[in-house]
Amino acid sequence: MTKHLYSICLLLLVGMLCFSGCTTTTRTSLSNKQNMGNLSIQVTLNQDGTFTYIGDIVDRDDLPRILKKAGASVGRSVTIKAADNVEKKALVEARQFLVYKGFPNVTIITPRIAVSYEEELKPNNQ
Repeated sequence: MTKHLYSICLLLLVGMLCFSGCTTTTRTSLSNKQNMGNLSIQVTLNQDGTFTYIGDIVDRDDLPRILKKAGASVGRSVTIKAADNVEKKALVEARQFLVYKGFPNVTIITPRIAVSYEEELKPNNQ
């Protein structure tokens, strides 16, 4: 009798695990004020080494303070977009600077430059 009771309990336990599904929450740790719009804060790196944030030019030394005020230190990522003719080395240095200042989630966006060539195909016999 006890063997059947253990089997039934085990069967019920396995059934509950199988049919309960995966429960996850979609809540974030950000407040509603910080959760507005995109979770990434985008800045543009200019050719002279300054940054542009929401249309304002920001000096490199002032950028960490502004990003913290915008909520980057509480979960929002930072995206560095390259302006025209910015060298990749400058982008990497800007990313390293922000990581050093306490922003671990920094992404770099560069313009995609693609070139395609079209040649006229000739038959092998010619």
